[in-house]
Amino acid sequence: MQDYREKRRYERVPLSCPARVKDKRRRLLVKGKTADISAGGVKILGPLARELKLGSQVQVEIELQMPDASKSRTVQRTASVRRVEQMGDWAAVALEFVDLVDLAPQRP
Repeated sequence: MQDYREKRRYERVPLSCPARVKDKRRRLLVKGKTADISAGGVKILGPLARELKLGSQVQVEIELQMPDASKSRTVQRTASVRRVEQMGDWAAVALEFVDLVDLAPQRP
């Protein structure tokens, strides 16, 4: 019997928030929504505005809705492109955060 346990270091949680991925020159690469997020990275779904290269460093901007529905907060992080899955006109882009302090509990 195969073991199908999650192999990722951190647990992922579903999250749908507006998100943008930009290159070092601040050019838009992807504008879409998050699919899930963890302490180690995020998956973003959206149309590609420019080609993404595996391993390249990008800036991720995630717009989080605050408990007071009239307010939101944009979080920015540096990430590395780990996977790009083309889905017609859209893509699923897996990004690994590279600038976070390791504070989240790891999987057992």
